[in-house]
Amino acid sequence: MGPTLHKSFNIDQDDPQYMKEIYMSGMLYSSTLGQGQHYYEGLFDPFTFGEGNLRSIVFSKTIFDPSQKQKRIAESPYVLLYLVFRQNMSPIFYDRDKVEAIFQKNIKNVAYIEDINATFLTSLSNDIMHDLTTYWIKN
Repeated sequence: MGPTLHKSFNIDQDDPQYMKEIYMSGMLYSSTLGQGQHYYEGLFDPFTFGEGNLRSIVFSKTIFDPSQKQKRIAESPYVLLYLVFRQNMSPIFYDRDKVEAIFQKNIKNVAYIEDINATFLTSLSNDIMHDLTTYWIKN
């Protein structure tokens, strides 16, 4: 029981401190956003990430996973997608509607948990960096 790291992009999974922060934030935010029988879905931000100058935005959604055995989850685990960044990058993410639209555009084709893979994460990351940096430069 508790959070698990399904897939990751651009992190060092051999760094025990970083992995500790991933699981600590996973426990905190999954229980805060998904308490009881209700799971809040959408974009939530900004959160501190760890003890340094990192921040995160979190996109949450329930996604079908036939491998789930827990009755409470009913084959649809609560998934948190984290985007972790340095605090000085925060202004790039000020337009919440734009950030959420990017996540929604990418997640709409995810039918199963297996669809969240390296290709999906790379595409999401590229869309975020392209769309938000273009938006930031224009405005």
